[in-house]
Amino acid sequence: CELGCSLGKLGESISIGAIERFLWEWERDHGGPKVPSLMPYSGKCIAVVGSGPAGLTAAAYLRRQGHRVHLFEAFHLPGGVLVYGIPEFRLPKKIVKNEVEYILSFGGIELITDTFISAKTIPELLSDYDAVFFATGAGEPTTLGIPGQEKPGSMTANEWLTRVNLMHGYDPSYETHITDFKNVVVFGGGNVAMDASRSSLRVGMEKYGEANVTIAYRRTREEMPARKVEIEHALEEGVKLQEQVAPLEIIPDAFGKKVVGVECVRTKMGEADASGRRSPIVIPGSEFILPAELVITAIGQKPNTVIQNALPEIQHGKSGNLKVDGFGRTNIKGVWAGGDTSRGGATVILAMGDGKTAAHTIDQYLKGKWLWPTAEEFKPVT
Repeated sequence: CELGCSLGKLGESISIGAIERFLWEWERDHGGPKVPSLMPYSGKCIAVVGSGPAGLTAAAYLRRQGHRVHLFEAFHLPGGVLVYGIPEFRLPKKIVKNEVEYILSFGGIELITDTFISAKTIPELLSDYDAVFFATGAGEPTTLGIPGQEKPGSMTANEWLTRVNLMHGYDPSYETHITDFKNVVVFGGGNVAMDASRSSLRVGMEKYGEANVTIAYRRTREEMPARKVEIEHALEEGVKLQEQVAPLEIIPDAFGKKVVGVECVRTKMGEADASGRRSPIVIPGSEFILPAELVITAIGQKPNTVIQNALPEIQHGKSGNLKVDGFGRTNIKGVWAGGDTSRGGATVILAMGDGKTAAHTIDQYLKGKWLWPTAEEFKPVT
């Protein structure tokens, strides 16, 4: 609602996000929040796969309704994208830690980390639990598809943010240490590109005392999908923006051991495509090179295909997102999905909403109040 605030047309919107952050921190510092009232145990147990915003929310609301929950997480820490995909300066990890501890304090929620749900184990979930909620996110990044993208020093924003947030990628004493760099090029124009550019600027400044970070986007600034405030923050901090630039090749050094630059080409805007956005057109002869020891690709991500491989009959979209109806139900009885798993990439608040919706409908289903839709009745909305 901050984006839709009418004051934004006159100046700045009311800082609703900052107000909510203040209220949460004030409550935390004054002895809260308290454990809510919990229904007696129902004898039912639900598998929630993924401990990101959708999974955590679903687990909390399911427990409030009296159901036990087994919460599976592939990483060693719970939180999903909240801990591996969002930089510390935007969302301090202590906030996520406190929220997870609060939810687990309800009792009846068992957190199982370091557990990757595979195509082999998914059918077991369906038989061992009364219901299954998939909230595994969209962890498969889209790549540039150009020569040199496999070279050391070239990585996706997913890898960059995960290594910095969870794996000490900024520390040379760790095996996960990221290659030394002073010049960074980030391809993409969404919020993830802003996070990658701002975090790489911080890492570079901390390690070397200087960093030159450039966002390269094939369309114009006005057409960047990132929130305007995120773009403004990046530019205010010193990130540079190259508009209407497309990558051609990532250039390695003479030994092929590290990246030294990116060959790019200028673009101009053509006619609108099927999505309504103008298509970038390459300008012949406009090639140039951007120096870079680190190239980060942030042009989108999608859910991986492990669930579809395990359940060939489950309906899914072209990008791999699971199709669900307005209640989070898939076309397979007893199986729900939400967050990026069904949306293919969205916001934290939408994922939390999906978790709450799924928890309510799972509860109603387990209590016999709802019948599962037939194949003809199933109407996907994602």
